[in-house]
Amino acid sequence: MHHKLFTTLLCILPLYTANALELQINAAANTTNAGNQGTSSLGTLTCSTPVADNSAATAPGQIQQFTISNIDVNNNGGNNDNVIITFRITGSGNVQTNTSGSGWLSPGSNALSNNGQSLTISFESIQVNLDGGTNNGSASFQGFSAVTMGNWDNASDTATINGQQFTYNNIVNETLTLSNQNQNSLTFSYQTASGDSGSWRPLGTHFSINIESNDQPPHVTKFSSNDLAINPGQTITLSWQVENADSVTISPDIGDVTWLTQNGVGSTTVTLTEATTFTLTATNSDGETTHDAPIHLRPSKPNIIVFLIDDWGTEDCSVNFNLDANHSPIPQIDPTTVGLPAFTQTNNHFHTPTLEKLAASGTIFTRAYVSPMCSPTRVTFMTGQNTARHKTTNYLGGGGKSFNIKSRPNLELTAPNRTIAEVLRDAGYRTMIVGKGHIGDENLDSNHYKEPAANPADDFYGFQINVAATGKGQHRNCYSNASPAFNINGSSASEDAFVAEYQNKTYADIDPQKYANEPWKDEPLYVTEALTLEINERIEDAVKLGKPFFAYFSHYATHQPHQIDPRFQNNPKYAGLSGNILDLATMVEGVDQSTADVIAKLESLGVADDTLIVFFGDNGSEADPRPGDNPTTLGMSNPLRGQKGHRHEGGTRVPFIVSWAQLNATNTHQVAFPIQAGNKQHDIIAAQDIFPTLCAAANVPLPNTDDAGQPLTIDGHNLAGYLAGTPGSHRPQQLLIHSPTPHAHDFFTILHQGPWKLIYNYNSSVESNKVEQALGSYELFHLTDDPYEADNRASASSPNYNPTRLMQMARELIAEIDRHGGEHPFLINQDPALAALGLPAQANDPHPIILPLLPGIDSDADDLDDNQEDPNRNGKVDNGETDPNNQNTDGDSTPDGAESKLGTDPLDPSSAFHSSTTLTPQGALSLTWPSLPSTSFTIRSSPDLIDWSNIITTGISAEDAATSTSFPLPAPNAAQCFYRVELE
Repeated sequence: MHHKLFTTLLCILPLYTANALELQINAAANTTNAGNQGTSSLGTLTCSTPVADNSAATAPGQIQQFTISNIDVNNNGGNNDNVIITFRITGSGNVQTNTSGSGWLSPGSNALSNNGQSLTISFESIQVNLDGGTNNGSASFQGFSAVTMGNWDNASDTATINGQQFTYNNIVNETLTLSNQNQNSLTFSYQTASGDSGSWRPLGTHFSINIESNDQPPHVTKFSSNDLAINPGQTITLSWQVENADSVTISPDIGDVTWLTQNGVGSTTVTLTEATTFTLTATNSDGETTHDAPIHLRPSKPNIIVFLIDDWGTEDCSVNFNLDANHSPIPQIDPTTVGLPAFTQTNNHFHTPTLEKLAASGTIFTRAYVSPMCSPTRVTFMTGQNTARHKTTNYLGGGGKSFNIKSRPNLELTAPNRTIAEVLRDAGYRTMIVGKGHIGDENLDSNHYKEPAANPADDFYGFQINVAATGKGQHRNCYSNASPAFNINGSSASEDAFVAEYQNKTYADIDPQKYANEPWKDEPLYVTEALTLEINERIEDAVKLGKPFFAYFSHYATHQPHQIDPRFQNNPKYAGLSGNILDLATMVEGVDQSTADVIAKLESLGVADDTLIVFFGDNGSEADPRPGDNPTTLGMSNPLRGQKGHRHEGGTRVPFIVSWAQLNATNTHQVAFPIQAGNKQHDIIAAQDIFPTLCAAANVPLPNTDDAGQPLTIDGHNLAGYLAGTPGSHRPQQLLIHSPTPHAHDFFTILHQGPWKLIYNYNSSVESNKVEQALGSYELFHLTDDPYEADNRASASSPNYNPTRLMQMARELIAEIDRHGGEHPFLINQDPALAALGLPAQANDPHPIILPLLPGIDSDADDLDDNQEDPNRNGKVDNGETDPNNQNTDGDSTPDGAESKLGTDPLDPSSAFHSSTTLTPQGALSLTWPSLPSTSFTIRSSPDLIDWSNIITTGISAEDAATSTSFPLPAPNAAQCFYRVELE
C-alpha cells in the first residue's frame, strides 16, 4: 500500500506487511531557508541540516541528508531486505529549464529514466548511480528553489551510509559493500564536490522509498469454512492452505493440525453450538502468520437479492413468459395477419440457462406489469406505491409536451418516502445497491462504496452500501477503457470509487489465472462483470458479519448502448447474428452469467438456501431494429405488441421470477415462506407488490407512516399465496398504470380489469401519436381473446365493439386515479374543446380524462344515459349531476331517470315520488301522484304486498299542464287492498 503524505516536510509512515513494506513521499522539504530543511514530526524520516553547500553553483545546491529509522532491515538476523530509492520529476510546470526544453527533459529529449535515476541499498552492498547523465543540459532550473544534487562524477563526490563513507571511484554504477551486518536503520547522505557545475537534480520533487523483505515467513493462502452461517449443532468443515509453514495450529479448542496438513493443504470438521471465530496460526523460523475464520449463527431472517434488468422484455431470455392460462405458448405471428404493420424480428435466439433453472425451481408470473419507463418502476419497487401516488411518472430528467399539453414536474424519490431498503435496514439487514440508481440524488456525496456511513441518515435511500448508483440513468459505454470507465451518466462519491477501481482493467488484470487461456483475457472489463465482482464482494462482507443482507442488483444491461460482451460473442447459438442484435444477445447472456456467478458465490458461502431471489425487468424491451415512429408495430416482444415506452403490452409487461437460490425443503426460511417449484401464475401482478412480499418473507410488518411521520399507503399486495401455489387470486385483478407524460408513446393511462385492458390517450388518436385528438381517444382489448392487441373493441368498426364495457372501465379509470391521488398533465394554451364541455380550459389548467361520447349507454339502468348524467364527461359526480353508477343517487327509492320524468328532484330525497289518497264526493278512493306531461302510468293492486299481478289499469296519461295526475280507484273486492303506481 502507498501512503501519500502531502506536506512541506519530507516524511513517511512505514507500513508493515508479511512480505513487503512500501513507502512513498509525494512532497519534500522546500523551505526558503537553505540551512533549515525541517524535521519530520513522525520521526521515521528525518530531513537534517545540509552537510555541504555548493555555493558556487548557479542554483542553490543543498545537500540533503535523511534517515530511515525503526526499520528492521535484516529482520534480526533473517534474510536481507532491499531498500529502493527512486527519483523522478513531477512534470512540466513544477520545474523549468532556461532552454527550450521543459521539465526534466533537455532539448535533446533525454529523460532521467534513461540515465540512472535509482539508488538501491541492500544488506551487503549498495548500488549507486546518481549521475543524471551528461546530455540533460547544464543550465540551472528557474522558478524552483529546492534541494538539488550534482553529478556522481568527481573524486570529491561522497556518499555516507550508516556512518560508512564512500567516495567516487571513476565508476558511475558502483557497488559499495557495507561492513555492519546488524543495522536496523538506514542513514544516507550524499555530498557533491564544491563547485560542481553539473546538471542539478531536485531531490525533493518526487521520489519513493520501498523496503522489500527477502524474509520468508509463512503465508496463509486460504482458511475458510464450507458454511459461514450455521444452525446450533451443525458440523462444518474448516479447510486451509499454507506456504512455508513448519507448524499449523487452530484455536480455540482444535489445537495442532500440522499432522493434518499435506503439501500445505489440510481440513478438519468441527461441530458448533454457538458462533465462533477460529484462528489459524502458521509458524516457521522467520515468524508466524495468522488468519481468522468467523462462523456466525444463521440469521433469523432470509437474505434477499432483487435483480432488476434494464429494458428487459418478455422475449429477452430463453424462458417463455408469453403463455396463456393453460401454460401453452402464445404463438408468435406475422402481424399483418391481424391487421398490424409487418414486423418480422424475433427474440428466440437468446440464451439464459441460469434463468431457466431459476424458473424451474421457483415461480414465474406471465402478467407482471411495470411502468413503460425505468424511474417510475424503480420508485414503485422501492416504495410499494403506484406511480399515480408517488408521482414519478417519467424517467428522472424526462418530461415535455405534445400538442397542447405538457407534463407536470416529475418527482424523484424524496427523503420522507419510506423505502423497502429502510424497512429492511431497520430490521437488521445489511442493505446494498449495486449498479443503476436513477431514483434521486439523496446523499450522493457520501462514499458508501465499501462500508456503511456512520449515520443512517447518510444512507442512499436506506442503502448502506452504494456501488456505482447515481441520480441519473444509463451508462454510455460498456467497457472499462472508456474515459472514464463505463462512462456512467451522473456522478456520486461511490460511483467515482467504482470507476477508479476498474479504470482500464482487463480480465487478466482481475484474475490472471482464471482467464489465462481465454482469447478475450486482454479485453477491457465489461460493466456487467465489474458489477458482479462488486456485489459478490459485498455479499461476502455481509455474511462474514453474520448479518442478513438485502442486495438490489440494478444492472445497466440491457440499456443502450448495445455493445458486444467479448465473453459470449462466439456462442454457436448466435451463428448468423451480427450488428446490434448480436451485441444485445451477448449482453443478455452476460446478465445470465452474472446471475450464475452470484448464485455460485452464495453456494460457496453456504447461504444459497437462505437467499430469496426476485428477478424482473424495469420496462419492455428496447432491442433494435426499432419500429420507428409507428406506434402499432409489434416491436421486439412478439407476440406482445410494442416495446419500451409504449402503451401496449410489450412496453409494460416484463419477465418476473421468484425463487430460492437453492432449494432445501428443511430450511426454516423456505418452510416459513414456501415457493412452489415450476409454478406458473397468470394473474395480474405488479412491481408495487414486491415491497409487501419482501416484508412478508422477512417477517417484517408493513410500515404505516412515512419518514416524516405522516400516514403511509402501500398499494402493493403480498404475493405469498401465488408463490406457494395456493389456488385462487391473491390480489385484486385490477391495476392502474398512469403515464401522463411524453416518451415513445405520449400521455396515456391504462386500466387492467382481469382480461380487459383500457387505454386512454390524452390528446392523440389511436392510430398515431402525431395526430391530435383534443379530447383523447380510447383503446379496449380483451387480452385472452386477443393477446396481440389487434382488435380495438372501443372502435365501432370492431366486430366485438363493446361500448358498455368501454364506458364502465373509463369511469373506473378516472376513479382509480382519484383514489391514488394521481394528477393530470397541464394545458399549454386555452383549449376550446374542454371549454365547450364547461371544464377549466385555460393555460396551466389540468387536462382531465374525458369520457367517451356514447349515446344509449346507461350503466346503472336508471333510464338516463351516462352522458346525460355526466354532461361535462369528466367522470366525476359534480354539483347538479346524478351518479351514472348509482340508479338512485339521492337514495329515495325512486330511480334517477324516473324522477326526471316525474318532475321530482333526483338529488333531493325529500322530493320523492309518492301517492296520496282522497275520497271523492261519491265516497270512492282517488289516487294522486306527481307527474309531467307526456308520461303514462300503470296501477296495480295486491292483497298482501307480495302478489302484484293484478293490473287495475294501464296507459293512464299524465294530465296536461299539471304537475300531478289523479285516478279514481274501483271498489276493492277484498277486506284489504294495496295499490302501486308504476311509471311506464
